[in-house]
Amino acid sequence: MPHAIRIARYAVFLCAPICGLGCGSSNAGPTGGALTGAVDMHCTMNDMQTKTEVGMCVTQLPDASSAAGDAGSSAPEDAGAEAGATEPPMNDCAGLQSGGGDFGPTRCNNESDDDDCKYHVSWSSTPIRRDTDVFFTVTATKLFDGTPATGAETQIEAFLNPTHPTPSVNINSTEGSNGKYQVGPVRFDQAGMWTVRFHLYQQCLDVVENSPHGHAAFYVSVP
Repeated sequence: MPHAIRIARYAVFLCAPICGLGCGSSNAGPTGGALTGAVDMHCTMNDMQTKTEVGMCVTQLPDASSAAGDAGSSAPEDAGAEAGATEPPMNDCAGLQSGGGDFGPTRCNNESDDDDCKYHVSWSSTPIRRDTDVFFTVTATKLFDGTPATGAETQIEAFLNPTHPTPSVNINSTEGSNGKYQVGPVRFDQAGMWTVRFHLYQQCLDVVENSPHGHAAFYVSVP
């Protein structure tokens, strides 16, 4: 066998196990992230920022409402809708119509004030790839006094469109210090522009304007 061919075969033999670790394709691939766009200013008008003071957490509707058959709802946003939150979808930073009902439009970038101007919400994440567990770090601060939003039990709602939510069902929330929360794992099973909505104090019914319950949605691009 010619010497050059023997060397080539030996090189292939050596590379075979190494390729399994990275010589060939891997799941590294491109990563997604926040859609870049106009900075959200919905809580600022004439250079004045609206800062809604956070009130008491109500976890159960009064007995009179219970008699109507609406008590014990596990979805605070449903209670908000009953309270008259019927806003239509709005133009957003991506030139689309989003939000509506109890929710404001979906935001670009990775920080904004929440829908009701109670909190400033920012997020970061582990690398965003399709069919990969993604963990979000969410930081929430009260606009009224600048203090961390502690005890918020931050949760995530993620969907590609109204009929295609994330397949993840066991999404945990762990509170750190200074209003920081790690939430996940979340899986994005298709490429596209996803909506990720963070819910703060979901244990509190959204039945009054200054309920601690808050939410802010962001566009997340998944390659």
